[in-house]
Amino acid sequence: MLSSIIKEYKEHVMIAEVFPENGISLVYGASGIGKTITTIKQLNAVGIKPIHFDLDSNIDPKELGIDVLHVDGNDIIRRMIEDEPIALPTDSVVILDTWQLLSTVFGTEDDAMRYAKKLRDNGNTIIIIGHENKHKNDRDNPDMSPEYANHLDAKLWFHLGRKITTGKDKSPETYNLKVVKLRGYRGEPIIYGWR
Repeated sequence: MLSSIIKEYKEHVMIAEVFPENGISLVYGASGIGKTITTIKQLNAVGIKPIHFDLDSNIDPKELGIDVLHVDGNDIIRRMIEDEPIALPTDSVVILDTWQLLSTVFGTEDDAMRYAKKLRDNGNTIIIIGHENKHKNDRDNPDMSPEYANHLDAKLWFHLGRKITTGKDKSPETYNLKVVKLRGYRGEPIIYGWR
């Protein structure tokens, strides 16, 4: 006998194919390989100019030819910690760069995630830039506590790899995006050449 309970599933709308709209996503990988720039370029390719809360102070949008509203994240966070009134963005894509610095400035991962959720609850899509675990055998995991990483809408590992790794014919190394977790995603588990 069929169950009489029917479950309704929310339709998942993806931005740039891999970022759940009004969700919290994490793009992580080794330091300095271009996670932030590539994410912004992917968003620009679909006509989105994201807001980049820069705690890392490592990009110059004009020099890199990207379309982004570049904001000093340190100033915004300082103002939030001191309970100063600030106008939070709405209906935007907000990039928080990086998770490690965000949680350090707030003091705990819990406070940093509360901030990310506050931005999301204001109608934004949040993309957190993070780093991969530094332990050799655990590099495909983010440098974020599992308590938080397991509850994100998306975990995306940006890494250097090959499409073909066996035999004499090895493909050239490319930057790939491995979809570790992504609610509502129906695409390939690895997006080769995501750059």
